[in-house]
Amino acid sequence: MSVLSKYKKVRKKLRKTLKKLEKRAPKVPVSSVLSKYKKTEQGLKKLVSAAKAPTLGVLSKYKKVRKEFKEKPEAPVSLLVPTGIPGLDEVIGGGFPEKSVIIFAGSVGTGKTILSARYIYEGATRFGEKGLYVCLSETKEKFLRNMRRFGWNFERLEKTGKVSVLGLATAREVELQSNLNVIMREINEQKPQRVVIDPLTAMTNAMETRVDARFLTHVLYKFLENANCTAILTAEIPMGSDFIGAGVEEFIADGVFVLKRAENAGRMVRKLEIVKLRGAEIEEPRHLFTLFGGPQIIYKRDEAIEKLNEFLE
Repeated sequence: MSVLSKYKKVRKKLRKTLKKLEKRAPKVPVSSVLSKYKKTEQGLKKLVSAAKAPTLGVLSKYKKVRKEFKEKPEAPVSLLVPTGIPGLDEVIGGGFPEKSVIIFAGSVGTGKTILSARYIYEGATRFGEKGLYVCLSETKEKFLRNMRRFGWNFERLEKTGKVSVLGLATAREVELQSNLNVIMREINEQKPQRVVIDPLTAMTNAMETRVDARFLTHVLYKFLENANCTAILTAEIPMGSDFIGAGVEEFIADGVFVLKRAENAGRMVRKLEIVKLRGAEIEEPRHLFTLFGGPQIIYKRDEAIEKLNEFLE
């Protein structure tokens, strides 16, 4: 029985008693009974109020627990996607930020396609993550043939459903909307965790104006941002130019990696520069890497020089 019910029951009983006593007024003074009745009623009201609100002790305990909860540090949660490219994860702090869009930019032959393909291949074979590779500058057959040279069997991964490869090479603007629809539909249906579009420049260069190219880049970026995937977009940097693609990619992307080739003491070396990577603390943004002995290998500066000397001796 609740406190309120008890209160009503006692009050009803007291009233009945009062009526009986009134009939016996000569023997019992009514004033004393009324005083006792009011005192009991006030006590019950206090009891009811106490039942409706937490006591001081409960409030005190609640505040203490809340304070301890706020002060207790949260358990670390991994929000990084490892690239699987040996050496790269080490220099960027463990991987790309989850659900980010990364730009691999560079001139022709700097290694953008190879590194991007490695990202998809390692994701499927080592980390169990579904991947989508979109070829915009070469046919699917040529891409698969080139990957076999490095021992990467993308055909097998396609048969098992771990990777999808789309060949959408085109240089005509009229086909861009169709290709963009195909890419978006494939991502929506396949729901890959890793996506590569190689190169984005093939789409932006086909646009009539730079404004149209920038608009296309924004649309694609916003779509990927909400697609629950971590994507790499490769972009061409023309020789002698400082602009990446449509000139807007580096501003909207979460990370920008610039790949270069240069001659050093009569030897051709490859350089990787981390222009930006949101949420990461980059101690050394510039590194040398080599494609000798496997295009998946990236080295820190000192290690790269030593390794290159070994290969070239």
